[in-house]
Amino acid sequence: MYEFLDAHSAKECGDSVAFLQIEYQSGLVAKLKKTLSEFVTLDARSRVYVIFSDSSGKHKGRFIKGARKQAPWTGYATLESEEEDSGE
Repeated sequence: MYEFLDAHSAKECGDSVAFLQIEYQSGLVAKLKKTLSEFVTLDARSRVYVIFSDSSGKHKGRFIKGARKQAPWTGYATLESEEEDSGE
């Protein structure tokens, strides 16, 4: 992955986050998958998410490999009960 990021002059943006620019006419996700596969062997645990601007300038995001998983903070919040005290 580092070879791919370095070859595309990626900028470091925090833990497991990088910014890079790739020129494309259409089919960014397919092009990125193909280009990435030339540098990296992804396994069943791999997850790669891309955020990009479409032709109208709207931001979109999509997993190139993998899918969402449960957040590590899930289950830490204590939620108040929505029941009202009837005063009995």
